[in-house]
Amino acid sequence: MSEEAAFWALACVVEDLIPDYYVTTMSGIRRDSQVFAGYIESKLPKLHEHFKTLNVMYEPLVMNWFLQLFVNTLPFHTTLRVWDCFLHEGVKVLFRVGVTILKVLEAKLLATNDFGVLFTTLTEGIDLRGCMRYGGSGGSGGSGGSGGSGGGSGGGSGSSGGNRKDSKKKGTQRGHSLFHDADAKNRSNPIGGGSGSGGGSGGGSGGGSGGSGTERGNREDTENGRNEGDALIAMAFRLKDIGSMSTKTLVNLRRMVVKKDVSLQ
Repeated sequence: MSEEAAFWALACVVEDLIPDYYVTTMSGIRRDSQVFAGYIESKLPKLHEHFKTLNVMYEPLVMNWFLQLFVNTLPFHTTLRVWDCFLHEGVKVLFRVGVTILKVLEAKLLATNDFGVLFTTLTEGIDLRGCMRYGGSGGSGGSGGSGGSGGGSGGGSGSSGGNRKDSKKKGTQRGHSLFHDADAKNRSNPIGGGSGSGGGSGGGSGGGSGGSGTERGNREDTENGRNEGDALIAMAFRLKDIGSMSTKTLVNLRRMVVKKDVSLQ
């Protein structure tokens, strides 16, 4: 992409997709912070009440996510998948992804009673790997990693390939199966966590030779990031209880917020 094309792409994002986010008053992001708070209240009421108990403010969280388009919070290749959908579908994707992240981490967040720990979990490198499966039949693929190389790339890339073929038929069922509570499993078999001999995505086999092991690890990290992005987007768009943020709904919610808050008018 040329410098001129990059400039106009940036102008399109800032002026058309997320207008008023970067103006002096930041009225756009302040408005959408309130919209997001209301959306969480309706979709994840238990978590919303927990946030209120800990005095968690949505505005700093939404600013961290939306202003940076998740660049500093999600893995790089996962972020690229979010960007693909954001550039195609618009700002509603940011809402869907944000709600999905909170749903995936809901059990962990509800068990956290420290404001600092909770906010750090959501803003400083979100790790969803321990809470997701890559693929509709991915349960067996992911757990197979205990034997050696299955956990990282084997379960991920193998099952995700089959899923893409079956996605039209399985729809919501696939979305439901992408994520699971894997606290115990993650400790014994973290995705991408293999180290030493026979590790998963870390560096190939038994301490491998430097160069090839690093390249293999980088390829597997990239594959895991893409699979994670596919899983995140699949859940954000296919689950009915989350993926209902349409453009029309967003416009109506924004109007309601602006009507109530004079400072945003």
